[in-house]
Amino acid sequence: MQSTLSFAADGRLLLKRKRPPADADNEGDEARKSVRPQPQQPAAVEADSSIAQGDLVDLTDQPSSDDDTGDRPAAAAAAAAVNRERPAAGSVSLMSRLRAAGSSSSADITVTVSPQDGSKERKAAAAATKRTIRASELPSVAPATLMQNVFSKQECDSLLRVLMGESTRWQQSSWWVFKKKHTTPRLSAYYLLNQDSHSSAAAEDAPHTQEHAPTDIEGLRNALPPLADLQPLRQKIEDLVHGHRSTHPHLYGRLPVDRTPDGQKEWHASYVLCNLYRDGQDCVGAHSDHLTSLGPRPLIVSLSFGATRRFRLVSRTEPKTTVTMMLKHGDVLFMWPPAQEDWTHEVPRMQSLAPHPTSRSQRISLTFRSHRHECFQQAPLCHCGNKSIMKATHQGKNRGRYFYSCSPIGEKKPCGFFQWTEWRFDQ
Repeated sequence: MQSTLSFAADGRLLLKRKRPPADADNEGDEARKSVRPQPQQPAAVEADSSIAQGDLVDLTDQPSSDDDTGDRPAAAAAAAAVNRERPAAGSVSLMSRLRAAGSSSSADITVTVSPQDGSKERKAAAAATKRTIRASELPSVAPATLMQNVFSKQECDSLLRVLMGESTRWQQSSWWVFKKKHTTPRLSAYYLLNQDSHSSAAAEDAPHTQEHAPTDIEGLRNALPPLADLQPLRQKIEDLVHGHRSTHPHLYGRLPVDRTPDGQKEWHASYVLCNLYRDGQDCVGAHSDHLTSLGPRPLIVSLSFGATRRFRLVSRTEPKTTVTMMLKHGDVLFMWPPAQEDWTHEVPRMQSLAPHPTSRSQRISLTFRSHRHECFQQAPLCHCGNKSIMKATHQGKNRGRYFYSCSPIGEKKPCGFFQWTEWRFDQ
């Protein structure tokens, strides 16, 4: 039986099956026994709304073989990956691709909303509301935007090869949870960007960090020299961010950034955190980022390369909302304020992955961040004599406040330091 993947006019992924003639079933049996089967490469996927519906199988809502949270079948995932990796036209400008990516992205995102009212028992018994949205609808349910096809396949493939070579220098780190030491199930590294007024502040602060410091600060202390291949990405990322000024003003307006002489807000990336997930067992648990270096209400821009991995956002406030998406090769995800205050994010383990042609099971993420010198300088020393970390509170009467505490990152156990800050979410 021959199968062909296609997209329907409404964006659903369809499988067309064609049975061979009856007399062909027994042809070539001896030849097939003597020849080792070769893995089939996914064919290019093209939209075809004229195919008869009776010949098609809708793959959009097929049950998953992955027990974690429900991938599509491998064939559908491979076909979608091929479709996403098509190079953009070389003559198209960056801002044109930005507008096109924001309006035509075909990624399916699952949104689950838990019941808001009632006791814990009633909430557990009530069925959660689950629906699928398009990427263009993401800002309506979470402080995030997802863009695809912003960079060409050639750009993404080239940078992936560079990063795979660089990753031989990346390392695991340690942290403490309930008085037990753990090692991160991934490899990481930090890179400073060009030494202008923004990244130089990060480099200036980095040597004054401590032996066991918050993730970003410890990373900056051990940051690798600027990588030439990352510099062109910086301007493109900043252009994408500033493009939200007109396309998503309700998100862009939340940024706590300096204003230009004409009154416009500007955001600048000063360093990059790189993570290598070597296979489906490498992960990062649900968390919100430490804010000592980032400051309140930060923006984090993430680029994905290599194997497709699940990414999950979960709200800390009622009604409990879970947003699950598959980040593919070349995808760009923006986490806007207050994503680090009111949401957690994670890359969960996956039992099976659709291999990428270059990196196979490996996925690399780049997260562009802006170092805020004034916030770092205000962070007090903990009882260990080291810089404390800043986090946000999410529950009770103190919700909306930030606090300092001893860092759980590093070789030493935290000392228990705690102190409220002068900032609040709404400032």
